[in-house]
Amino acid sequence: MRLLRYDFAGEHTKFELHPLLTVLHGTSLEHQHRLLRSLREFGSGSVNNLSGLVEHDGLLVQLDGISAPDLGNFGTEQEVVAYFGSEQHPSTQGLLAQEVMYSERKLEIASVRLEELRSDFDPGLKAELFGLRQRLAGLRGELQQTPMKSEFEMLVDQVQATFAEIVSLAPTLINTPDGVPELIAEIQDLEHKRADVDRRLQQHYAEISEIDIQHKEAKAALSSAEAAAQPVLLSGDEEKRLETLADPSSDLSRKGKWRNQLTEEEKQELEHLLEKVGVDSATQYWLFRLNPTAPKDKRAAVVDARAHYETLGNRLKVEKARLEANPEVSEIKAKDADLLKRAEAYLGFATREALVEALLALSEEVQNPAWVTKMEALREVLRRNNLLRADEMPSSEVLQWTETWLAESPGDVEPDSEESEEELLGQIGDLETKLFRHERALSQIATAEAEQSKAQAEAVKLLESMSSFVDVSSSLTGKQIETSVYEMAGSISSGTRNSVPVVVVSNFEGLSKADIHKLFEAFSTLSAQLQLIVITENREALAWVSNVGLEKASAVLGRQPVRS
Repeated sequence: MRLLRYDFAGEHTKFELHPLLTVLHGTSLEHQHRLLRSLREFGSGSVNNLSGLVEHDGLLVQLDGISAPDLGNFGTEQEVVAYFGSEQHPSTQGLLAQEVMYSERKLEIASVRLEELRSDFDPGLKAELFGLRQRLAGLRGELQQTPMKSEFEMLVDQVQATFAEIVSLAPTLINTPDGVPELIAEIQDLEHKRADVDRRLQQHYAEISEIDIQHKEAKAALSSAEAAAQPVLLSGDEEKRLETLADPSSDLSRKGKWRNQLTEEEKQELEHLLEKVGVDSATQYWLFRLNPTAPKDKRAAVVDARAHYETLGNRLKVEKARLEANPEVSEIKAKDADLLKRAEAYLGFATREALVEALLALSEEVQNPAWVTKMEALREVLRRNNLLRADEMPSSEVLQWTETWLAESPGDVEPDSEESEEELLGQIGDLETKLFRHERALSQIATAEAEQSKAQAEAVKLLESMSSFVDVSSSLTGKQIETSVYEMAGSISSGTRNSVPVVVVSNFEGLSKADIHKLFEAFSTLSAQLQLIVITENREALAWVSNVGLEKASAVLGRQPVRS
């Protein structure tokens, strides 16, 4: 979908746009803003108020801004205008500010219109008007002549009956798999019993816990004793060194008259090697090496540690067996296993921790079908009698409104001797005028709410554009602008059957001549996918258009000042 000509309504000005890429240079701020507004509407899939010529599926379609030709489904929810530029430049910044100001004004008008309709909206008018007419009939003595219920009284009865049925029903129901509530109750009962038994057996549990701690400490002590009782042997290099230190004369490399005597350092080294093994001399080490065994005291320590460990282990088994033999504990254990097995049938797995929570998660809260049916019946009665446009209102608000309306509906009327017929007729006339405005508001309020919501969304989108308006000269390169525009074009093309024009607003401050020409070459490539319109005051953009010719791009020039 490409816009080939844009006609400005109410004047003879028109912009001839290139189907691929158009550069707008020197055009007025007002014309730029009107074009952007129309392109935003066009981008959203609307041709309302758009006059000009479009190309659609290979056909040229004339738009007159009034009739709506069948262009099929097109448009996008994505942004179609991209701003890049310095906040100090009046042309780009001024255009964005103009858009924001127009959007805020549009939102203000839509909001005021919506508030006016809401102020005219008064669902209780019919009941009040009926009451006044009843009082007038009573004053005239006509009530006795109409023993049958009036149409309004029958409406009140119908609403009352439907409302009573709704409040008597639960809005939601809890759907739970069969057997789960009973299983949860059994688990909770078992937990209560377990807590009671644990409280009574607390002393026994404490004894078992204490023995278990001692048993673990004894195991650690046994491991330490066994490690200490392991015989220590020197490595091959250490044994060679021990042999040299024990007989210095065997080392032929030693010279001098003191060669057979050890230095102080060598004596300390010899003592260290002997202490490492636990012997007093090299001779003892060679005898120990033939049959390495731990010292007798360390072997005895291992025996004592093992005996203590086994004694505590036997005590622990005895106490646990006593606990298992308790009939209450056995019953709880068996019941626990049974409940876990039954829970697995629902959960696929089961552990005692958070079991109740897991079973409760199987429950699903759903709307009560009977309540929904009655609620729809109430909405229909209110809608059909122009009491309330309740289709989009939450059910809670509909019920609250209905309860208030029923409370305010008149019952049996006794004539007021102080009221005159003329006063009642005046009040009835005022209420009939208000009722007309109420019914008008009822028919228009949905459209007004939609328009206000749309205007608010547009204002938010423009404010987001304002927040992303940055200084190109200090933060953006030509490649970054190219990437941003390509990403925007990609998001538009992926969600629409027909492409829509994309607008780039920038003066490309800080970019060199070569960078601008390179950027516009990238724009030219993208324009084969969707139409691009560039609003700029940068003359290098015009130079690029002049170089590539009409086959790829064209320019729309505003009136230039005459230089003397």
